[in-house]
Amino acid sequence: MSGSTQQYNFRDLEILIVDDNDFAHNILRDILLAMKIKKIRHASSASDAIHEIDNKLPDILFVDLLMKPVDGFELIKGVRAHSSEDVRHLPVLVITAYSSVEHVKRARDMGASEVLCKPISVTSVYDRLVYMRNSPRQFVKTEMYTGPDRRRTMRGFEGIDRRQPTDEAADAQNSESDNGE
Repeated sequence: MSGSTQQYNFRDLEILIVDDNDFAHNILRDILLAMKIKKIRHASSASDAIHEIDNKLPDILFVDLLMKPVDGFELIKGVRAHSSEDVRHLPVLVITAYSSVEHVKRARDMGASEVLCKPISVTSVYDRLVYMRNSPRQFVKTEMYTGPDRRRTMRGFEGIDRRQPTDEAADAQNSESDNGE
């Protein structure tokens, strides 16, 4: 399924899919079934989703962004503001066809754990679940934001660090001082 060396069994996960489009829901359900995930619930609106969450907390919430009357952005915001700490910490995977930087940033700023842009496949969903499992983000609660830390871990920089002199620059500087310049 993935290029990852570690294979995970997600069959015991309980997923709540929130999408007002039955066709999109069925595609995602079929992808999850192909991954042997059988505990799949569906909500066709944000209010149905909150009701489902309050009845039984899923392991992961899959959310479409552009639903009516309440969109996925507001649903995520509502989850992050919920009175239950368990609900506030619920992982939220946004699955959307709207891959613009604005949509992705807005989902992140509302508290989405991750965003996966359509078209999706078994491999892309599996890989995102593996990533969420292997790279959990610290949960942050401030006056203005509640959700996973929006900053990613700093990765090593490959290339020339221009803030410090390179060996060549240091050699050139030493050469200039040796020439009396």
